[in-house]
Amino acid sequence: MGEFKKQTESIYNRSDDNKKASNFRASYPLNPDAIVNPFTLKASKDEALKLSSENAIGSGLVRAMVDGTIGAGLTPQSTISSNILNVNKKKISKNAQIIEEYWNLWASSKSACDYMGEQTLGEMVRTAAFNAYSTGDVLQFIGIHKWQGVYVPVVRFYDGRSVSNKDGMSSTNEVVSGVHLDKKGRVTGYTIKTEKTALDYEFQDVKRYVKYPDSQLDRLQYNLILTGKIQPNQKRGRPLVLPAMNDIIMLGKFNEAEVVKAVIHSYITVFVEIDKDMAKQNLDTTTNGDAFLGQAYDDKKAGESGTLDNPITMGPGYIQRLLPGEKATLPESKSPVADFWKFMEGQLKMICMSTGQPYEVVLQVFNSNYSASQAAIQAAARGWDIERRSFAMQAMQPIYELMVSLLVYQGIINCPGYADNPFIRAAWNNANWYGPVVLSIDPVKNATAATLRLNNMTSTYEKECRILGEDFDKLVERRSEEDELLRSLGLIPNLTVDKKNVTPGEDGEKGDKDE
Repeated sequence: MGEFKKQTESIYNRSDDNKKASNFRASYPLNPDAIVNPFTLKASKDEALKLSSENAIGSGLVRAMVDGTIGAGLTPQSTISSNILNVNKKKISKNAQIIEEYWNLWASSKSACDYMGEQTLGEMVRTAAFNAYSTGDVLQFIGIHKWQGVYVPVVRFYDGRSVSNKDGMSSTNEVVSGVHLDKKGRVTGYTIKTEKTALDYEFQDVKRYVKYPDSQLDRLQYNLILTGKIQPNQKRGRPLVLPAMNDIIMLGKFNEAEVVKAVIHSYITVFVEIDKDMAKQNLDTTTNGDAFLGQAYDDKKAGESGTLDNPITMGPGYIQRLLPGEKATLPESKSPVADFWKFMEGQLKMICMSTGQPYEVVLQVFNSNYSASQAAIQAAARGWDIERRSFAMQAMQPIYELMVSLLVYQGIINCPGYADNPFIRAAWNNANWYGPVVLSIDPVKNATAATLRLNNMTSTYEKECRILGEDFDKLVERRSEEDELLRSLGLIPNLTVDKKNVTPGEDGEKGDKDE
């Protein structure tokens, strides 16, 4: 027989090696116009999705990005460009309010906005954002259906991984990982892979553009929304965790090893040594009432002989019998290591940096002074705003433009020149998109800053309301109703702030001293 050599085991090479234990380096093409290996791309997306949904660090990064960028959904503010419209400004303002009202009512109705009739628009967009940041992209369908006698947009999202080449088909200059291109490299459509039954797939080729009703103008029908774009003409997105995938896996192994080591050392296991004279008695452990000796029989039944292939189980309160000459020695417990959290913290900071999110915000740890914590929040908000604008222009603006077009087409609103001039049409379709309210550590300071911006003519009441997640028109209308009600009851509200009762610091402290 040849000599058997057991391979050394470590966290890098284990006998029970699996995806969780193995290292993984994602393979994404640096040149987006190159012929992409669809199988490698799928493996990278699958691993990224697993880390983004099952791993504590990866899922935390994605959730922080989605919470900060999308929140419960994106809300439009109709900002019609009045300077190029030969229309009364009051009419423009009225149309803007009507468009927003119709949008809000439509977006909150599951049967109106969702192709499947299961979610509101905000819920759909939040789920789509999770998928996009987890895999790099998500496919959107924008259609038209008749809802209780009125034509409105209808939306559906597909997992980004469903955009794929047909089985066995490699990427070419015309089809790159399910994305169809014309001779100039522009996207014209997609191939959607769906599973009809177990391991039985169906492939459908769809066009990206269709015509507006009674028009020769194109509108988006299928739209692959990309995240993580770093190069022009990039055809597939990059997952949020892509730059740190291997670091997340390695850090997960380190954390698991420390936790397992701590658990093992927390066990109270008694080892009973049997001397040679007692062993020679050949006691029948199957009938012996001695608990110590009876353990040998239990070990035998469990197949635990103490050998390499059949190790003895350790556990809380276990009593184990050792063979003559054997001795159990446990290493000195140093778990967790003294600098465990410092090491984890340093690695987490690097991982958060790779996703463009401050460490304090992702972990929601604000134990520094006010200035440092506020700086972290503002840095995160700046990144979220960039991501929100990109996501909104890809996913939300096409739906909004279809909504305005259908309102005009059905005569619900009158937008002069809408169908004649592309610039006038763009002016009517113009909108800003708002997401979740940015966290405020000290609301008093934020309110003071808002007042100063208004007094200095560097902001508007409408913008300040949007920052707080409120609609200015509705807020003013409601305030007017409340004031009228209070005065009718002889109640005059006193909104003067007594500065003596306002502490600018946190937790009752006066001020904040930066160290």
